[in-house]
Amino acid sequence: MKKIISIAAVLCCGALATGCAQSIQAAAPAEPAAARQGLELYQQAALSIFGTRDQRLAAEKAAADKYQNAIAACMSATDAPYYTKAASPHQAGAPTAPGDLSTLAETGNGTFYIAEASRYGAQQLDRGDPLYDKLTQAQRDAQGKALSGCISKVPVVQPARPAGAQQMTTELETMFTAIEKQPAVASALKSYSDCMSDKAGIKTTGYLDTFLAVQEKFPTTSEGWSKLQNNPDWQAAAAFETKAAEADTTCRKPAQDQAMQAAAPQLQQFTSKYESQLDAASASWAKVAG
Repeated sequence: MKKIISIAAVLCCGALATGCAQSIQAAAPAEPAAARQGLELYQQAALSIFGTRDQRLAAEKAAADKYQNAIAACMSATDAPYYTKAASPHQAGAPTAPGDLSTLAETGNGTFYIAEASRYGAQQLDRGDPLYDKLTQAQRDAQGKALSGCISKVPVVQPARPAGAQQMTTELETMFTAIEKQPAVASALKSYSDCMSDKAGIKTTGYLDTFLAVQEKFPTTSEGWSKLQNNPDWQAAAAFETKAAEADTTCRKPAQDQAMQAAAPQLQQFTSKYESQLDAASASWAKVAG
């Protein structure tokens, strides 16, 4: 982990520079340097725990491939034909949001990656199943029965996570759940709904609510990408996602700044406490995508 200068020094310098050494009322904006310092501490920890998006996708694909191979091995013991499709790597494509907390969810991506996942899923349907298309109805029935049996026997493979990731994630969630109840943070979170209404035209209460509201705009992918790409509803949903994601970044920033400023001392303790585990987690993610 990169060493960070003391947050106490940042807070002190910020107070001297702005002339606000006296107590700050809850509604006052976060001190920029302190908020930035807290965010840097959190982002360093989050990168080690959750990896980059590409690393998470690689872990998800590896797990899906392992599961597909296990299903294929099970099917090979039957007389039923089986065609293994390429696994979608987009199941973990959403921004990280530990505990679905608005102050911890990623911002600044300009997307929630919902349209991308929708497009990929529809494209997979366009690929079809060359083996299945050639089967007789009797063979299809046999395959369905055998496959149902294998699915019930083979356990789902979960994506690999670094050792200690769950413990560190739980500690961060507990930390920020308490911080979101602090007056300055709670006040900023309360203004999120009106901000999203003004900038995106939707009433939502937080990050998760916004994500789900965007997701609901997208039509089903069952018709395949060749048709879906020309569907006006899909195109409108994709445009809305961009608008909502950009608004979300702007509307959550005041609360996130307040939370990161408040959490900075605890985050500094957290990164020191888990320094070796965070370094090991980073190395573990590098192997996943390597």
